[in-house]
Amino acid sequence: MTPQLRAGTLHVRIGAREIAAILAAALPITVLTWERSAGLVGLAWLIFCITQWRILVAEDSPARAALRNSASGGFIAFAAIVAVLSLLHGIPSRAFDNPSRFALVLPMLATIACLRPSCRAWLTGVSAAGVYVGVLALVQSLALDFEAASGFTNQNKFGFISATFALLGIAGMRLPANVRPPLALLVGGVVGALIAMLLSATRGAWVAFLVPLLSWLLFARVITPRHKAIAIGSVLAIAAALTLTSGTIVHSRLSAMIADLGSYIPGVVESSVDTRVELWRGSVMMFEAHPLIGIGPGRYREANRQLIAEGHLSERIAEHGHPHNEYLAWLASGGVIGFAGLLAVLLGPLAYFIRCACGGGGTAPELVRGLGLGGALFVAATMIFAFTDAYFYIHYATVYYALTVAMLVGFIEAEKARR
Repeated sequence: MTPQLRAGTLHVRIGAREIAAILAAALPITVLTWERSAGLVGLAWLIFCITQWRILVAEDSPARAALRNSASGGFIAFAAIVAVLSLLHGIPSRAFDNPSRFALVLPMLATIACLRPSCRAWLTGVSAAGVYVGVLALVQSLALDFEAASGFTNQNKFGFISATFALLGIAGMRLPANVRPPLALLVGGVVGALIAMLLSATRGAWVAFLVPLLSWLLFARVITPRHKAIAIGSVLAIAAALTLTSGTIVHSRLSAMIADLGSYIPGVVESSVDTRVELWRGSVMMFEAHPLIGIGPGRYREANRQLIAEGHLSERIAEHGHPHNEYLAWLASGGVIGFAGLLAVLLGPLAYFIRCACGGGGTAPELVRGLGLGGALFVAATMIFAFTDAYFYIHYATVYYALTVAMLVGFIEAEKARR
């Protein structure tokens, strides 16, 4: 951004690098405000990437190197598998509207690697979003008497995306001071995001936050054993207090889940837990009938109703278009082949981020290790949450995952190219 003084007026010229930074910050700020906003940000990114085609195809462009890693490879493999399933099933293109959004990853990360925008703007957006969802959750829970905070979107997605804001903010604290927002803003964002996550009453989001965080604290080599013990002990003590104290939202939700699991009878649906287990049973039946290529994307509801008509499942799940489990959704709709595609877009980025976080035994730049940690926590949380929710069934959740991975990979590759 170049300030120029003309005739007593300060004019600010915004270049491509600044536009990239603004678009990066726009995603976390808007994703939980309006469900279509993530799609609009993704469209803006796509148009912006097209305008930058010259730098992407230049001979000395770092774009090619940025695409040669397991994160990009995972998305390329997923695209190939979806194409194979489309040919085998003859599925109309609309069935692949949602998975097609993963295509945004490749041009976006390549553009970021070439332009090298600062990640400060994006992380500022994450922190601001954390503060925003925290305030929103408090207003909905305390002033408006909502049973569970949900923002302006789905309750489960609100809780989980808030959890990712907290994890990304924690990782942001590991970055050098000159490339991250003020520590006070980061802490405020983490606290706000945690409040929103708790008040959403989303059990899957709680687990998705705790498991990656505790795993990092346990295995991190940059934390001394004494500090590890303090951090892990504090997290576990808070979690135990919320779980065991009667009247807390955590205690109520976990007690209800245990009671529902204990009383579940196949074919009888009377709670959200019963619904999930019944849907999971149906998904396993679909997979067993078509193990290689599944029933076909977009056909879950139809197959579900067929099993109900045959008397295998409860009629109370007839309207569900997914099994509230991303892994079972892909096993049912795409068989082993489709499941491999899902694993590619999860494990490919996870492996890449873990390598960056480890940083060759600590020799990698601090920025690469910090962003690698954020990416690893983000993808690991998504993988855990996917056990309790068909996360990629919703368009904006798919775009949020794809664009966040792309930004993190792009920032990392830009730093590598700078070296």
